[in-house]
Amino acid sequence: FIDIYLLNYSPAYKSGSSLNSYPNIILITIDATRADHLSLYGYHLNTTPNLNKLAEHSVVFDNAIAPGPDTQTSMASVLTGRYQYHHNTTLRNPVINEKELFISEILKGKGYVTTGMISAVYIKSKYGAAQGFMEYKDRLDFFEYTQTYNKFSMKRLLDYVPGMRTFIFRTDGERKAEEITKDAFRFLEKNSNNKFFLWMHYIEPHHPYNRGLQYRGMFSNERITLYDVWKTNKDIQLATVYRPTPSYAIERYIPIPNSTIEMAKALYDAEIYSVDSNIGRLIGKLDQLGLKDKTMIIITADHGEEFYDHGGFMHHTLFNEN
Repeated sequence: FIDIYLLNYSPAYKSGSSLNSYPNIILITIDATRADHLSLYGYHLNTTPNLNKLAEHSVVFDNAIAPGPDTQTSMASVLTGRYQYHHNTTLRNPVINEKELFISEILKGKGYVTTGMISAVYIKSKYGAAQGFMEYKDRLDFFEYTQTYNKFSMKRLLDYVPGMRTFIFRTDGERKAEEITKDAFRFLEKNSNNKFFLWMHYIEPHHPYNRGLQYRGMFSNERITLYDVWKTNKDIQLATVYRPTPSYAIERYIPIPNSTIEMAKALYDAEIYSVDSNIGRLIGKLDQLGLKDKTMIIITADHGEEFYDHGGFMHHTLFNEN
């Protein structure tokens, strides 16, 4: 019961009194989102109506390049303002050096309330991404191996029960956009009188494109079933072969049906739309609380995604789609 309470608990903080003339800051990062699949950047399908509307009153960057093609590298750069050759965070070295200075640490030092709400495994606190955050919600699943209430953690008992960790309690999961947005609403209601830095990370539209079910019909004329999703992802996995070489070479241009590529794109676009709809809800909440005109909203992605543009899928190359 304590664990359930803490999972849903959102504390209220007090920001510094000298920040009255400063804006709130919300950083929204959307995983695996390539620019040319956003209608904001001219995509032929309407994937981002809420971003389009927000862009009318915003600065829009036309030439923004991800610092790396994976979450670890890119988010370390976003949070520290430094390139990978400085912070040295990579897919193989995913833990951010604790000596790095985060934007969250700077703002906390100025008196901001700093909170992170994330949905992806590689930016959990165990990888060093929580530096400078007064609250960091990185519990991705209730049945997660490391519980929130660590002092009386179930982990200690599970260590002695064979198979318990593997089959019942997952090591890591992921959180839906709706859950992240719900947590943000709770935080905003409690801290509307504070100056805050809120980081929200949406896992959609990351592979395997299994979210955004209610929007799939907008992007495909076919009735997409769970089997179609499974089959599409199986084909993608077969077409992206990692070989055990020091360079992680990827075998590319394996023959794959065009229908698989188009299905994957439809699933992907539905997930982008899902995140966009949640961003629309968030902006509506800010308006309702009287915070919209007092808040700087920064929206970006950690990297893009490939759909056989150069003979492969996912996001471990340096092509423009990534």
